[in-house]
Amino acid sequence: MTPESLRDVRVRPYVVFIAATLDTDFDPRPEAIWVGGQGDVEVIDIDGNQTVITAVPAGTILQIRPVRIVAALTTATLMTLLF
Repeated sequence: MTPESLRDVRVRPYVVFIAATLDTDFDPRPEAIWVGGQGDVEVIDIDGNQTVITAVPAGTILQIRPVRIVAALTTATLMTLLF
């Protein structure tokens, strides 16, 4: 590629899938969480607020950016972090 043709290159967004690890801070924070198995998801946000999202159906994408998923009250399974 020549320097002139580099101006035409467009960066495309991409998604990285990583299995969620409970009780570990995420760095960087995910853009969303995919929940594969129905249940509750307990998260901590950037301000330190702890919240339980109840009865999340299987296959749901939670549009949240948590710092951590807490194991204590989390019953959902097969969670995947989306970046």
